[in-house]
Amino acid sequence: MDVHLRALAAGQYDILAAWQLMAAGATRRMIDHRVETHGWRVVHRGVHALTNAPLTQPESGLSRRLRRDQVQYTVRNLNGNWRS
Repeated sequence: MDVHLRALAAGQYDILAAWQLMAAGATRRMIDHRVETHGWRVVHRGVHALTNAPLTQPESGLSRRLRRDQVQYTVRNLNGNWRS
């Protein structure tokens, strides 16, 4: 994994959103591959935990915020594409 993303994940309880990964150049296929072969787990649609440990309360709160941000990121991209 990219050093920048590893540092970001470390500061976010090893939880990353798909929009963060895609902004760094990952594709959906790359993310799916990590889920299938590297033990990443889907916490919410578009939010992944890099470990299989149960989420603590702060981790759970962060994952909900990242999910909300994922939805906003998607809407912004859709709106931008509709205007094109």
